[in-house]
Amino acid sequence: MCSGGDLRAEPVATLVLILAPVAWSMGSMMARRLPQPAGLAAPAIQMIMGGLLSFAAAAARGLGMLALDACTPARRFFARRMIYGSQAIP
Repeated sequence: MCSGGDLRAEPVATLVLILAPVAWSMGSMMARRLPQPAGLAAPAIQMIMGGLLSFAAAAARGLGMLALDACTPARRFFARRMIYGSQAIP
């Protein structure tokens, strides 16, 4: 979006994009067989853990929200989605 129009890919990023749907489908299959908490606790725990693991992976690579400073429209879009996108506003 802010790369200046270059179409390039890093090998690690390509591998992650290929393996992500495989990992998601394996997790979906495992979720059916493993004991889960009742109600909305199971999806809540999954989302919290996914966010924490994503944050840890980004911190380990030295990434942060400062990466969006070079692209102000993307930062504004991200902020709007975080604030308004998670609420049911008609």
